[in-house]
Amino acid sequence: MGEPLYSDIQGPAVLEEARKRHGNPKLRASDIEMKELFVAVKDYHLEPYATQNLMDFCMNHQLSMTNLLLLGIRTYLSKVNNGQEDITIQNFISRRSTHEEWTSGGSRTIMFPCRTVISPETDFLSAAYEIQNMQNRIYMHSNYDPAFIVDEMRKRYHTPEHTSYESCYLTYQPMPVKVENEMLGTIRQHAKWFANGAATKKMYLTVSHTEDGGMNFSYHYQTAHLEEHDMELLYYYMMRILFKGIAEPDMSIGEIMEQV
Repeated sequence: MGEPLYSDIQGPAVLEEARKRHGNPKLRASDIEMKELFVAVKDYHLEPYATQNLMDFCMNHQLSMTNLLLLGIRTYLSKVNNGQEDITIQNFISRRSTHEEWTSGGSRTIMFPCRTVISPETDFLSAAYEIQNMQNRIYMHSNYDPAFIVDEMRKRYHTPEHTSYESCYLTYQPMPVKVENEMLGTIRQHAKWFANGAATKKMYLTVSHTEDGGMNFSYHYQTAHLEEHDMELLYYYMMRILFKGIAEPDMSIGEIMEQV
């Protein structure tokens, strides 16, 4: 597929600035913020009935929620980057993947770049299957070292230090919060994500289930370049894209981008 191409949730101007900064008009990677690393968090709650609609679509079409969410993010990135077809998103696929790690004091985090090249003529459902096929190939190598991948990509394409092809990262936690034991059913549960204060990832989305049957979208973003309004736009358009797509899965990605 050749060298990937950076896509930013703020549009193509970010990559153009990086090209000017490095004096390379053909640069396909953009700079990672390494100085001002403060991270803020913005959460959005998706209602139970809307969540169930997404889950039903996944069940009916044998899709994973992760891949549906990836499609929503990549379609937004394509929309705000002038219809860019080549999109890469980092997807966290493993926390404690071996029996030894289950009982350890820490965890080994595995993430992979999910890169897809999808034309605007591709219908929504076919695009979802393209992402799923790519992810299935990645899962076969789920114990691979993410840092090694980054190093190898830099060696292959001679990109400047501290640059990346991704602006967005995703984690989906596939565990509905529901107490089956009727003796414990009255105990309310609540979970909230907090930022650890610093991160080199520009935008990191964690999607988890809530006690009422809905889902929580927790956006962690670097305040050096992003504001809460950027997260509002991302969440708003993600939902518009996803619900338009599941309502009309035969509609092309290009048409969905125009209509939302």
